[in-house]
Parts: sequence; C-alpha cells; structure tokens
Amino acid sequence: VVDIGFGSIQVSIYSNNKLELSQNVRPGSLRVREMLSTLERRTLNFPKVLEEYIASNIDNVKLFQSQEVFRNIVVLGSEIETISKLCSRGDGIKQRSYILKDNFETIYKELLYKAPQIMRRELDVPQESTDILLPSMMILKKFLDITTADKIYTPMVNLTDGVMLDICEKRLNPDERDEFENDILSSVRFIAQKYRYHAAHAQDVEKKSLIFFDELRKLHGLGKRERFLLQLAAILHDTGKFINLNEHYIHSYNMIMASDILGISKKELEIVANISRYHSKIVPSNSHANFICLDDASRVIVAKLVAIIRIADALDRSHMQKIKDIKVALDNNQMIVRLDTVEDILLEEWTFGTKAEFFQEVFGVAPIIKIKRGIQHV
Repeated sequence: VVDIGFGSIQVSIYSNNKLELSQNVRPGSLRVREMLSTLERRTLNFPKVLEEYIASNIDNVKLFQSQEVFRNIVVLGSEIETISKLCSRGDGIKQRSYILKDNFETIYKELLYKAPQIMRRELDVPQESTDILLPSMMILKKFLDITTADKIYTPMVNLTDGVMLDICEKRLNPDERDEFENDILSSVRFIAQKYRYHAAHAQDVEKKSLIFFDELRKLHGLGKRERFLLQLAAILHDTGKFINLNEHYIHSYNMIMASDILGISKKELEIVANISRYHSKIVPSNSHANFICLDDASRVIVAKLVAIIRIADALDRSHMQKIKDIKVALDNNQMIVRLDTVEDILLEEWTFGTKAEFFQEVFGVAPIIKIKRGIQHV
C-alpha cells in the first residue's frame, strides 16, 4: 500500500492479512517539485532529473531490498483520481477501482515531456494538479515496477475518510481497535525477526510481563494502552544484540527510535524504547538524556513498566523457558511470585533477586519467589 502525500510517502506491506512493514519516506510529490524547481530552468531534460532524484530517495526503502514477490499494489493520494481519469480515457468508464498497468505506462510516457499549460489545455488536468502530477506518477511507477501486478488498485479514499471511519468505529465497533493493534504487533514481530531476535525468549518475556501487568493492576494503575506498549517493548527488548552483545540495551533503544511503527506516536515510541533501554542492568536516571526528555507522566509510566519487564526477563535469564507457570499475588507489602518448575532455576532466582530492588523502589512492594518443584521425568 503506497500513500503518496505532498510531503512524504507512507509505504506498508501486508502478507496473509498481516502487516509486515510500514515505512515513511521523504519527500512527497509536492516537496520534490519545490526542492527541484530551481533546476527546471537549467536543463532541457528536467523529467530525467526528477526521476533520478526520486529513485535516489526511494531505492533505500526496505522493500526494494527485499526478495519477496509483491503481487498487488494499492495506491492512495491526492492525485490518484486525476491519474485514474487520464488512464481510463476512451474506455467509456468514468471511474473504476483500478488502473490497468498498460494504460498507466502509456499515459506516463505521454505526460513525461508535456508542459503544465499543455496538460491543462489538452488533457483538462486541473491547474492545482499540473505541477505535482508528474512527480506523483514517477513515484507510483517506481513502486509499480517492483511488483508483478497488472493493475493498480485505487480505492479513492483520503485522510478525511480515514478520520471519519475511525470515529465511527470507535463508537460502533470497539473491537476494531484490537484488530489494528494486531497489525502493529505483527509489524513489530517482523522488525524483531529482521534483527534475528531470540523468539522463544522474547515470547516468554512478553507472556510473563503481561501476567504481571494484569495481576498488579491495582498496584500500578495503568491502562490498556500502557499494557500494549509493554508488550511491544517485550518483543523488541533484545534486538540490540544484532549490533553488539555488549550494552545491547542501548542499541535496542536506538534501533527502536529509528523504526517506523505504524499506529505508534513519537511519544509512545519513546516509552517503548526507554522500557527496552532499562530492561537489563541500568535503571532510569535523570542524568540520562533519553529519560529526562520525557514528560513527567511518561517517566512514571516508563519506571513502572521497566520494573515489570525486569522481573519478567529475570525469570528467563537462561533463555531456556524453564518456568512454565507462574502465579502472582499481593500480600501486604510483598508480591508473592509462585513458580512451578521441574528444572534447576538457580540462575533465574539470582537474577530475580538482583532486579527486585528496583521493583520495590518503584512500587514499595518486595517481590518474593516461592518455588513448587515438580518431579522431572527422564
């Protein structure tokens, strides 16, 4: 799915109904035209300059380096309606939900060296579209060329349609939010896979983090969205090991901050990155630029979620998922964590003890482990 905006391009890849990747690319059609306008008077082959500039920016998009086969392309943007009308000239069809690739390429070649005033006069192109029509088509062609598609799907929706749909669905279909969050989770798992994360460990930390979060609601007072941010951090917390095992948590922070995660605001991304930054040894400190730049509310959220993920991570310190079942209960000033295992978890016990201090500092509750040891069958 390619959304060609005036200032940027949003690219999303879906496979088997799951969002794999979303990336924002600058500049968009109008920005390209504005940036290169001074060059137009200095060359007789301005379209070639436009093509080269657009290619130099778009070739860095991750999907251009992918080995996947893209079978379909869906395009959104302010100029798509104009492009669709031009491509369906002579068909006797005023508007349809797709543009044939052959028709698009024919119109593209026709427009390549037409001046804006000629577009208006000969093709009835709206005046406001003449300057950005060609950059939009160049961007579209670049993406179309890496697919095997014989047509471009054009649903003719815009930002206003999306905002109105979101408002209606929040009121009439609250489950829709869950579907969107599943898309975000899917894309985050693909990011983690790209950085060759330890999937079994990440899933174990994710599962245990959510158990602690759910059982301690009265203690932390956080909501569903914070739970979701904790889940994202649990998936991504060790991705920094792709760069270096030493101080991997710092690399995790930087990699998350550099990621495009559709549906996550910059503020939320900073929270997720900071949770990952502090899941290991170092605890949040006002001497750290990445922590102090957060607002007061976000710092509180980060501290609470860091306290939780550190405990969850400690219970799989060996990365061997030795603890299959945990139960959590509050008892006066203690958090009792009952573990069911048949294996030696001395490493987990020791790590839990080292990370319990920060949990107690944040919540004023001392984490205590109680182990039920089963019999290991040989």
